[in-house]
Amino acid sequence: GPVPGPTVVTPTTVPTSAPTSSSTPDAGPITPDKVVWRENYDKAVLESNRTGKPVLIFFTTTWCPYCKKVEDNVWTDQEIIETVAESYVPVKVDLDKHPDLGGRHGVKAVPRIIVYNFQDDEEVLRISGWYPDIEVYRDALD
Repeated sequence: GPVPGPTVVTPTTVPTSAPTSSSTPDAGPITPDKVVWRENYDKAVLESNRTGKPVLIFFTTTWCPYCKKVEDNVWTDQEIIETVAESYVPVKVDLDKHPDLGGRHGVKAVPRIIVYNFQDDEEVLRISGWYPDIEVYRDALD
C-alpha cells in the first residue's frame, strides 16, 4: 500500500519547480495590474464602433502632478481595471501632443477623464481633477 503514495506527491511539485511565467510576465495573471491603454485615439474610436463600447479618454500630460496621482491610484485599482476592461475602450491622450483632441472634447486642463459614446455621438461622463477618494471613480465608471 505505501508504494503509490510518493508517486502521487511528485506531480504536484512539478509546476512550482518550473516557473513558466518568468519568460512571459504578462501571461500569468488574468487581470493586469493597471489599465491597458490604447495609444491611438482614432483606432480606439474604430474599436469603439466595432464593439459598441464607449471610449474612456484619459487626458494627461507628462508634467502634471495630479495626472500622476490618477495614474498611480485610479488606473491601478483592481475593480476599476476590471470595469474598464469589460465596459470601455480606454485611450490615453497627451494634451500637449494632441491639443486638437483637447479642442474636440473641450478639454483645456488635466487630468480629465471623459467617457464618450461615439454611437450616439455624446459625452456620457466627465471627471475633472483629482479625487483622493477612489470610490468617486469606481462609482462614476461602474
